[in-house]
Amino acid sequence: MRRLIFILALALLVCLGIGGCTPRRVGEAMNRADSLMTSAPDSALALLDAIDPATLRTDAARARHAVLLTRARHLAYVPVYDDSLIAIGTDYYATHGTHAEKAEAFYMSSVVNNYHQRYEQSIVDGLRAEKHALATSDHLLLGLVYRTIADGFDRLYDWSSALHYYTLSYDNFKLAPENIYTDWAGIDLARAYLYQGELNKCIELADKAIEHGKQNNDNAILVETYRMLGNGYSWSGNHSLVIDFYDKVIEIAPETMTERDYSNLGSAYLSLGNTDKANQYQACIYSLNPDNKSLESLISEHEGDYRNAYKLLTKELAYQNNIVSKITGRSYARTISDYFKTEENNSAIKIEKNRQLTVIISIASILIMISMIIIFNYRSRLQRHEKELIICEARELRNILQEKENEVSEARSVSALAKDNVGGCSPRVSRFSTASARHTFSSRGSQTKGTRFQTRYCPSFPRYRTTGRFSATSSLWSTPISTDSWPGCAGTCPA
Repeated sequence: MRRLIFILALALLVCLGIGGCTPRRVGEAMNRADSLMTSAPDSALALLDAIDPATLRTDAARARHAVLLTRARHLAYVPVYDDSLIAIGTDYYATHGTHAEKAEAFYMSSVVNNYHQRYEQSIVDGLRAEKHALATSDHLLLGLVYRTIADGFDRLYDWSSALHYYTLSYDNFKLAPENIYTDWAGIDLARAYLYQGELNKCIELADKAIEHGKQNNDNAILVETYRMLGNGYSWSGNHSLVIDFYDKVIEIAPETMTERDYSNLGSAYLSLGNTDKANQYQACIYSLNPDNKSLESLISEHEGDYRNAYKLLTKELAYQNNIVSKITGRSYARTISDYFKTEENNSAIKIEKNRQLTVIISIASILIMISMIIIFNYRSRLQRHEKELIICEARELRNILQEKENEVSEARSVSALAKDNVGGCSPRVSRFSTASARHTFSSRGSQTKGTRFQTRYCPSFPRYRTTGRFSATSSLWSTPISTDSWPGCAGTCPA
């Protein structure tokens, strides 16, 4: 029984957990993670990792989660080994989403490719992100995109292109409302000036970075700036300053020293005659990379062992040539050129499609206008015809009304004449035509229609006395009669 209750309770909790992961809550969690991305990337990463991929029911949700998760891992310094995650975002946002979403997706793809040392593809993705970021006027995003592009050129030893994009990155970071990356952009730009041989500009930007680092107690900026200046003064041959700046790096963060730093520092001590320090830093180089023989060859040369120095230098040249061949063997210029050609072709195709669409819309508009004109003319003719019919009917009705008015007027005239003859037997003759007027008499329940008659008044018999022709419908009046023998008259009325 207890086991059954436990199973039921567990099933209930699982159902509640599944039901609680609604798309609305998933969206709220991603919004919360996005808001924490800059200030607390670790918290944002925890929120995004807690989202079950099964609750991402739409392509848009999966794409946004992929981009945010990749960005959170990058900002939390978690290595991004799997590039299939960001591919979900770039595949979706290639044809969907806003300019800001497209720019962020391609920017993160550029970061991932840079991490995997695919610098050509990193530059191409950065250029794609730039196209969409320019449409947003987001200076912070533009600064990040330009920095990633510049990093790709820097890894490929194309320092003139790196300087160009580092300059754009620095300018945009200065315009961004959150200038948290400005100092780092200044360091990157100073390094680009150093590689171009412009040491004075490098030192100017480095001094600003050191000032800001001391004001904000930012040891990371100070360490990076000191390392860059030590490398720069190593190129210029100022060995005492090289030792001073690298000693500051070792004092703040000795674990950040690289084999190049140890090589520069050992070379400076060796130039000043301190072989022990040079050997000490050569041991540090061996601990990081046993194949690096640069400082050891210099030490052998300084001690007069030229045969060993030549042998070590030969190995060092082979090692350096191997590194350079990996870079020079890359066809990054062709890759970037192909990208621009593809963009030009896409732009030409887009322009052609827009032109065709414009032509189609224009033709459709003309056809619609012609159809509207035809319909309007047809309706106008139809309405005009209907008006003409109405006018004709009105004229006919007016004629009929006029005829009726004439009939009524003539009837009134006859009635008036009849009243005038009531006082005597003066005969008056009225002529009626079947077209103009009709007078109906009632006699013994029958109707007669007079065509010609005379009326006389008989004093002894107060009736109208009629002579003339009659058409009688009754059998009593089937033949014409003379009213001289009218009953009661006794012939007293004159004929």
